[in-house]
Amino acid sequence: MRVGVFHPGAQNSWQRALAAQEAGVLAWYLSSVQVRADGPAMRTAASVPGAAGRWLRRELERRCCRALDPRMLRRAGISELAEIALRRAGWMQTAAAVNRWGNACFARHVIAQARAEPVDLIWTHNDSALESFTWAKPRGIRCVLDQSIGHPAALAEILESDRARYPELYERAPPLPSGHEIARAERELDLADTVLVGSAFARDSLTARGVPGDKIRLVPYGFDETLWSQPGPRPPLRGRPLEVLFVGAVQPRKGLGALLQAFTRIDPRVARLTLLGRMDLPANALAPVADRVVHRPPVPRREVAAVMARADVLILPSLFEGSAVVAYEAQAAGLALIQSASTGWIAEQDRTGLILPDVSAAAIRTAVLALAHDPDRLAAMQTAAAAAQPRCWADYRAEVRQVLGLAAAQVPESREAAA
Repeated sequence: MRVGVFHPGAQNSWQRALAAQEAGVLAWYLSSVQVRADGPAMRTAASVPGAAGRWLRRELERRCCRALDPRMLRRAGISELAEIALRRAGWMQTAAAVNRWGNACFARHVIAQARAEPVDLIWTHNDSALESFTWAKPRGIRCVLDQSIGHPAALAEILESDRARYPELYERAPPLPSGHEIARAERELDLADTVLVGSAFARDSLTARGVPGDKIRLVPYGFDETLWSQPGPRPPLRGRPLEVLFVGAVQPRKGLGALLQAFTRIDPRVARLTLLGRMDLPANALAPVADRVVHRPPVPRREVAAVMARADVLILPSLFEGSAVVAYEAQAAGLALIQSASTGWIAEQDRTGLILPDVSAAAIRTAVLALAHDPDRLAAMQTAAAAAQPRCWADYRAEVRQVLGLAAAQVPESREAAA
């Protein structure tokens, strides 16, 4: 068997390529933003002095998987770079349009690549599969779709309700899925031979809208074990505020409306919130909570561990998800976790964290104050999280190889050695 993995961006797609590489069946990995560890982009960045060089190296490290054989990487397309720039500038509608156009253009590169280096199986994420699957199916090529989030029709319904509650937060947010985008997603799901999802929430949102359950396979994600070490001791909570951390795109889909509203009613002497990630909210969104909420721009994955070391709790009140990788990272860092059910069942209720009964300001405030006012309970959760062996990407790769029937894997570096 020969496998081709592709994605116009990143979205952890290199983990799929690495899974196939470890099985000895990867023919190629096609991307528009991935860079080789020994390639010209990294060499150029190494020669750039000062702050500009440091920034460039950090950006490239976010798009470099050093475990991948560089001979397997193929590059095509540049639209993803334009989309990234537009999103960072806050032009969400334009970025979404560029994304749609770019995905269609990228599909031509995928088809050309599959013709030049034939494969038996192609594997990609939602929103970038339709044209390639349409070409591949009549040729007997197996199509595997990584559905990284739940059904877009369900997403649109949930966000419509949230937008009615917090309309001011949607000025810069990514647009809701359109009828055309929903139809496209449904066609991708129909063409796929196998649909991979990361959580029961995502799976159930698909089956509720008619996707056959027998083609869906639940394979939870994990954290990158090569970037994390055993967490150190945390300072006791007594005498200081609870440090709450959110990591991810700072946007309404992640439950930011309820989260910010909750912190308007939490004394900054009791708890403070740090938002780490791309800011998709209006510039004045944090003004009412400026004395207790701070924002930091996104950092490369390898730097997230240092940020988590300064926090007590990770909070993920997402309205709609696929499977939150950062929740596994929080467990690896020894953080207590406050999460919504749609994040994926990662926290163990009352042992390693708290699962919100609903995504509301009242529920979030209750959970935060419960840990802020009970240092012993918080410490017990942190100890349990640190002692657990959270799921890592090596676990994901081993399981997904079995699910897809790939060849027996080459033995990767052990967890212990990686740690």
